[in-house]
Amino acid sequence: MDVSRRGFLATAGAYGAWSAFGSSLKTAAEDKCGVLLLGDSIRMGYCGFVREAMQDRAEVFWPEGNCMFAHYTLRFLYDWRHIMPDPAKIDVVHWNNGLWDMGQRDGREPLTPREDYVKTLVRIHGELRRYFPNARIVFATTTPINTSIKCEQHTLGNAIVEEYNAAAVAALKPLGVEIDDLYSFVRDNAVPYVDIVHYTPEGSRLIAGEVVRVIDRQRKAAQ
Repeated sequence: MDVSRRGFLATAGAYGAWSAFGSSLKTAAEDKCGVLLLGDSIRMGYCGFVREAMQDRAEVFWPEGNCMFAHYTLRFLYDWRHIMPDPAKIDVVHWNNGLWDMGQRDGREPLTPREDYVKTLVRIHGELRRYFPNARIVFATTTPINTSIKCEQHTLGNAIVEEYNAAAVAALKPLGVEIDDLYSFVRDNAVPYVDIVHYTPEGSRLIAGEVVRVIDRQRKAAQ
């Protein structure tokens, strides 16, 4: 179904989904590269810091809402391209899905089975290639769970995160996707948490620095 911008915004409001790109909707300057950030609340924590760090060399875009599950991202990619100034001017897509898919309740199996999760990531990759034909695609591994806090939504701990990350990397890397190993970065750099999965502002700034490093590498490789 072809969704107009007005129709999309109405639909997004009805489902509590995306409120459009808001202040991030700009026309990319000719002398700057275009960067699209996709991801859950972890991305929401660092996206502003990424824009701040790259303001001299990139126009950075992101949805204002939470990308949540991989299936959710797959569903809304079609609509999001209609509100981009020019999808062809996106040079790098930095993307993650994971925490929502890996979530459990009372120690039961993850909400999205691993095979389904991986299959959906591959489909998302295909759609990203189609909608952003000139972009280099980066997949960020899901960041670790703070195991010092008990939470019924992530009772299986980091073993499940590592399992899903490994499966994602094994499926996406052969497709030419660059991997931003945020899991290892957070683990190895003692990035400070505010709860079981989210980070302090300083923690999000640290993650943003790693995201910028990887984006810059891809941006330079494309020149």
